[in-house]
Amino acid sequence: PASLSGTVFIDANNNGVFNVGETGVVTSVTLTGTDDLGNSVNQTLTTQADGSYSFANLRPGTYTVTEAQPAGLLDGTDATGSLGGTLANDSLSNITVNAADTGTGYTFGELRPSTLSGVVFDDRNNDGIKGLTEGGLANVTLKLTGTDDLGNAVSITLQTGADGSYSFDNLR
Repeated sequence: PASLSGTVFIDANNNGVFNVGETGVVTSVTLTGTDDLGNSVNQTLTTQADGSYSFANLRPGTYTVTEAQPAGLLDGTDATGSLGGTLANDSLSNITVNAADTGTGYTFGELRPSTLSGVVFDDRNNDGIKGLTEGGLANVTLKLTGTDDLGNAVSITLQTGADGSYSFDNLR
């Protein structure tokens, strides 16, 4: 029999490689495809605490491994493993498995979202530091623009809270 294995993990450097110091993620991973006898294959399992998974006792065939995007994380860089395949978002497909193959390194990288926050205030002494008597300015419109790591344009507008605070959350 053959096997396919990999890891779902927090990819701190977003390179698709599970490096020392990066942590695993618990989520569902599904194997689908067709074996050499023409049988349809559909198996789902939950990754281990370290993010690892393994589909064992596979017949030769062509398979796809798909992950369920973990809640609270952003999609990072995924990578096909030792037997090759086709890379797509949260899906590693067209993995050709022969008898006794051991396919390893099928990884799904995830990112922790970032936050940019601060306060808009009346800087009476112009020192750039919010002093105890310098109040926050409510309902000031702020706009965050730029480009994320995927090359997508970012344009988010919000208003400060009653105390002048603001927070751009869930950023790539």
